[in-house]
Amino acid sequence: MTLRCRIGIKVIPVLLLAALVCACAGKAVREEKTPGPGLFRPLTMTERLVATAQIDLLADEKRYPLRVALILQRPAYLRLEVLPVIGTPDFFLSATPDDLRAFFPSRGEFYTGKPTADHLTHFLPWGLSVEDAVFLLTGAFPFPEENFSFAGKRDAAGGRRAQRKDTTGNTQIIWMDREGRPDKVICLSADGADIYSAGYADYDGANRLAGKITLRWAKSGASVTVRYADWKIEPAADTAVFSLPYPPGVKIISLD
Repeated sequence: MTLRCRIGIKVIPVLLLAALVCACAGKAVREEKTPGPGLFRPLTMTERLVATAQIDLLADEKRYPLRVALILQRPAYLRLEVLPVIGTPDFFLSATPDDLRAFFPSRGEFYTGKPTADHLTHFLPWGLSVEDAVFLLTGAFPFPEENFSFAGKRDAAGGRRAQRKDTTGNTQIIWMDREGRPDKVICLSADGADIYSAGYADYDGANRLAGKITLRWAKSGASVTVRYADWKIEPAADTAVFSLPYPPGVKIISLD
């Protein structure tokens, strides 16, 4: 299976420049579902999300729109690219629980390293681990079976609140509606300071995916809004798609 996957650039300012070049607008068209009641059915460990999405970056009071293609799979598999209006994309990104790879064909540069949050910030505008990025972008938090505790009773609308420790030891507090769908998330540091928040809206009729996800960072004021389009959930298969091959003749640069 292949997917053209190139987003970001070595540092965020170049990512924003790419946004200016590759900007495009469009209303999200989500996978057609048969409307009906039912509990939220998050992405499972045996499934993957394949989608295109409109991403709006807001940084320093400026908006940068991007259109991307991506594959997401639990627990920590990611592949992603920018889709330009014209021309050939010039960035590939892939990540697994063990490896992060990025390739710039025009530069002949191939980056590789551990999939840490610090390494990911070289290419994407968020300080998240791959695992937390997958959870946040799919709403598939590992509750209630994994490292989760539910706080209090259901509220008047039938919603609940849960919390967990993320991979860096910070606390994520997740509010869910009566159908078990994530409504909002707040991440707090060990001393209780706000780090980021996430909001979820526009769920599809079968309660598989939020059509709009907005992440906001407390310290910088930056935000990322993701609107999914043309998405599908399919059985997880060979994970080789999440490991970019080493092209011959390129310069290999270690991030470690």
